[in-house]
Amino acid sequence: MPRITPIVVIFTVSFICYQHTFNYPFHYDDIAFFVDGALFEDEKAPVRILNKAGSIWSFNAARFVTFFSLAVNYRLGSLNTFGYHLTNFLVHTLNALLVYWLASMIAKTIGGSYAIPIEAKHSRRYTGFIFLYPLMAALVFVAHPIQTQAVTYIWQRSTLLVAFFYLLSMTLYMKSALLEKSSSGKLTLSNTLLAGSALFAAIAMFTKQTAVTLPFAIVLIDLCFISGTWKALKKRATRLAPFALVLLIIPALTALGLNREIKDIGTRGDNVLSAWEYLLTQSSVIVTYLRLLLFPTGQNLDYDYPVAHSIFDVWAPFLFILFILSLGVWMFRRARVVSFGILFFFLALSVESSIFPLEDVIFEHRLYLPSVGFVLAAGWVLFDFARRRSDRSVPGMFVALCLVCVIPLSIATINRNNVWKDHETLWRDIVAKSPRKPRGYIILAKAALDKGDFDKAKNFLLRALDVNPRPAMASVAHYNLGLVYDKNGDHEAAIEEYNKAVEISPGLGAAHYSLGKIYFAKGMYKKSARQYLAAINSRPRSIMLRLALGRALRLGKFYDDAVIVYQSVLKINPDNIEAHHNLWLLYSAMENKKKAEFHREKAMEGGYSVFAN
Repeated sequence: MPRITPIVVIFTVSFICYQHTFNYPFHYDDIAFFVDGALFEDEKAPVRILNKAGSIWSFNAARFVTFFSLAVNYRLGSLNTFGYHLTNFLVHTLNALLVYWLASMIAKTIGGSYAIPIEAKHSRRYTGFIFLYPLMAALVFVAHPIQTQAVTYIWQRSTLLVAFFYLLSMTLYMKSALLEKSSSGKLTLSNTLLAGSALFAAIAMFTKQTAVTLPFAIVLIDLCFISGTWKALKKRATRLAPFALVLLIIPALTALGLNREIKDIGTRGDNVLSAWEYLLTQSSVIVTYLRLLLFPTGQNLDYDYPVAHSIFDVWAPFLFILFILSLGVWMFRRARVVSFGILFFFLALSVESSIFPLEDVIFEHRLYLPSVGFVLAAGWVLFDFARRRSDRSVPGMFVALCLVCVIPLSIATINRNNVWKDHETLWRDIVAKSPRKPRGYIILAKAALDKGDFDKAKNFLLRALDVNPRPAMASVAHYNLGLVYDKNGDHEAAIEEYNKAVEISPGLGAAHYSLGKIYFAKGMYKKSARQYLAAINSRPRSIMLRLALGRALRLGKFYDDAVIVYQSVLKINPDNIEAHHNLWLLYSAMENKKKAEFHREKAMEGGYSVFAN
């Protein structure tokens, strides 16, 4: 088979599955980061960190590579989603090609030119049509509907990129090791590939924290397909040593306070389970993950998943997982590929499905990298099944198995992607599957509010409050209900809802800001200033909020305080025209002609007349 053929086939299947998603809109976290963040004149507002590499580093060094890639998209296309989706699609396709390359090398160690001693006696079984196995694995990976959340949801760029660098590091390491064992005089190339593997492993550590398992994956792939035994593996400590150093990167970033996700979990502690409850719950979550890989039905962005409080709540899933893990160990000397696939699946999943509690107990994108282990193991089982039927029928039967698997998976992926085509289809799907979770109702209410359908928005928000949401969600629901009343002209009802929101979550800056605007419109400048000040506490460097506070103080005749506020704006942005204009007005009222003239000239340079007095 020509080398280009697998590449063309994999790319074609991937394109068929995802070409209709390239113009899909931003969703959920995408909106919070890109769209809402663009509204704030704040150099540290979410989307604005993409303007400078230094800002990206200070925002989240542990995911610098991810946000740098988003910065490139933002610089090239601003808020046009085409470039973001195209990038996700290309990275996903590259990952499938890396799965193909990895599976090809694994196949060669079993039945080809690189056969390792422990498997050499079985090599004759797999010669001839061994090339079909890696193609099968890659096609199942690229076409599986479980990948849609990672690929179609722009915010999951980190999941795609960490998988890319993770798999690239693994494949380069394995190629390096195989060249070293082949004794073909390619030691220099082998060492170069080893250095490349270590380099990409280091890059992965700055992409997403799940990369911390990569050094262990390198050891696992060496043990399974290079060394073959623990004794032989120990002799390869020198080649493995660079990855021990790479392993220290994420702990070092955390110790230096550069791991934003750890900080965020700390600030949302009320929404996070205890480590014990999270671990117990993951027992049933992992079984759900396995079910989704085998039978991908009932997919959901926002699962309403039951929390386990005792081992007795999850004893059956726990025993099942223990059985699968034991099977992986037992298969080490019987079906090495299956053993590797099982062990890799649990290793790649370990960060997000163990003792490190996350706010959401289950997300389908967390299966993206672990699914590599699944497709390698499952693909080998199918190939071995076809091989055992008859050597002559291997290609025909295996191709038939490929078609039986890949075609339905591709159709399921296309159908699942259709759910992501707009906000309403996505979140109606969610509330239909998770009717007791408030988040879907709140998002649908926002969509209705944007369309001016106040009654529909109000009904969705009342439904969200009826399901007894956690405090954080309850405050957001009250805030949005306040927006409904506010835009509908019922300011007293809006004030009541905003106050409920800040009573539950005093740090909800948006609610304080909305209260400030209502009080300002009523001429209650002192009350307005208090609310703007509370909003600034949640977003300290927001220029927009500081300007609003300055206006309230100036019109309330708190001139000295207003001057301090506008001066603080100029410390953030020395060229802010509105701040200069208002300082001119303030110093004129305070009869400080020299300073008034200075700020008048600064305001004139930028056209102060656009601002109201």
